[in-house]
Amino acid sequence: MSYEQWNSELEETLRKRGVSAKEIDQAREYWYEAYRDRIESGMDEEAAVNDFGSVDAAAASVVESMPTIQRSFCNLRQNHERTALVTVLLVLGAIAWVPVVFAIAMLAVAVYVLLWSLILAAWAFVASGYVFGVSSIIAFILGATSGNWVAGAMDGGVSLAIGGAAVLLTPIAIQVSSILYQASIRFGRWVAHFFVRVAKGDEAGSLSAEPLSFWWSRHPDTFRVFMVVGGIICGAGLALALISLIACGFAPDTVAPLPTVNAGFLGKISYPHLPQSLSFTR
Repeated sequence: MSYEQWNSELEETLRKRGVSAKEIDQAREYWYEAYRDRIESGMDEEAAVNDFGSVDAAAASVVESMPTIQRSFCNLRQNHERTALVTVLLVLGAIAWVPVVFAIAMLAVAVYVLLWSLILAAWAFVASGYVFGVSSIIAFILGATSGNWVAGAMDGGVSLAIGGAAVLLTPIAIQVSSILYQASIRFGRWVAHFFVRVAKGDEAGSLSAEPLSFWWSRHPDTFRVFMVVGGIICGAGLALALISLIACGFAPDTVAPLPTVNAGFLGKISYPHLPQSLSFTR
């Protein structure tokens, strides 16, 4: 048998098996290269064709090398009646499976958005603590300029303590963000891997997972800096607040509030809430 005859029979066999024209062209290129390699190695045409084996075996190898979903399409193309039946069933069943697929897709998006929302919430919480810490400077200045040093020490001390607590919580926020970020990446990879497995089957391989580790175990020196600095700031703020409480006889509701300052585009800055929040029942 000549190569042209073998190639024609292969094309016809692949066509009967439902292989598309594009995939047939790829198979022709592959077997032509294999034929040229054998000719260049010194084999004659008949020996090269015999080395290929039977046409059915070659066609079977072509079909087996295709991804799972493409093999499914080949099976459908072999039987036009079955293809029409499947198409009708898909159209009729769209009332059921389209909402289900849409709901699953929306659930995946919701989970992804939730993970990133938690990351933003963690950092918003810590950032608010830093804002309180910086605002303690304004409280100290207002207390000094107005002569109301008790309120300045009380308001500034509490704000400073909150800022120190934010410094202490920063490593936790970093760790939580790292866990949620890795979880979002793994979730995205899992969703992508799911569709790849549907398309390629076992060829998609397995989804590997990297082990999680704590941020402070990877950066112990930076973690200690956060702990020391945050502890000092928080302790200093609490000490100032305690001194102011002692000075007012543990009756913060009797302390006059700090004056309100107009900060331009930042609005008005005042601290009337801290004495009331620290009031003790006598």
